[in-house]
Amino acid sequence: MHDGPTYAEARMWFRWLQVFTPHDLADAMAVHPDVAYRFVRAAEWHGIVENTGDRVNGTGPEEDIYSYVPLPPGPTEHPTGPLPELMAVREMGGFLLFDQRGLPVRLVDNTERRNMMQTTGGARVRMKLRDARYRATEQAKVERAEKDRQRRIRKQQEGKKPWE
Repeated sequence: MHDGPTYAEARMWFRWLQVFTPHDLADAMAVHPDVAYRFVRAAEWHGIVENTGDRVNGTGPEEDIYSYVPLPPGPTEHPTGPLPELMAVREMGGFLLFDQRGLPVRLVDNTERRNMMQTTGGARVRMKLRDARYRATEQAKVERAEKDRQRRIRKQQEGKKPWE
């Protein structure tokens, strides 16, 4: 079921007609002149069309002439380079807030793990100890990186070079 013309359709007609009266718009859209006049008033309020200041007396009453206002020209080039957020993070030393990319990933073969967990108690314990050692090693790496970052920040505040 068709609910009638929409404002989006009227905007397309404004662009196609360029210069028009509300009655011209009504004829083009095949709607009642009152509906076309409401579309024109809304478009004028949004800045899509403007009243030219001229009036015309055609077959009906004297009407204002409206013209389509084209969009202003957009940018001709886009800024390139790192995002401002990334630059702020670099300067403040907050790289640990980001997901670490490019680091080696430990892949676990779940079938082997499942088989080992279902075997004797000794194999289970060895697996748990191996996992605990791996987690401790990874935690030590993170703590060392944070300690180094704090040391660089402290040296920078003191005005020394980070390697001194």
